[in-house]
Amino acid sequence: MFTPVVLAITVCCAAAYPNELSVPISPQPLADALEAFAKSSGYQLVYRADLAAGSLSPGAEAHLPALETLTQLLRGTGLSFKFVNDHTIAILQILCGGRADRTRGMGA
Repeated sequence: MFTPVVLAITVCCAAAYPNELSVPISPQPLADALEAFAKSSGYQLVYRADLAAGSLSPGAEAHLPALETLTQLLRGTGLSFKFVNDHTIAILQILCGGRADRTRGMGA
């Protein structure tokens, strides 16, 4: 039986979320790019490990709003995101038709 692994990346004590990220995130494996985003933005990211496995992120420029940075990091990966609450973002697979898969592996 396959049990999906859900990763949660967060930075402890991140009281305020920056309007923009001051440093670029270079092209790199997607999991590493998402970790860099979480550290820089203070947002907690949750996603199934298999969604990021083997994927490369094109990176993101500096001085972009945090959510635009995340959009750039996910560009071309077939993934999207949605807010779970004010400080947690779920990374989801895009289904045919452009909708994000809100149920697979997220406990629903």
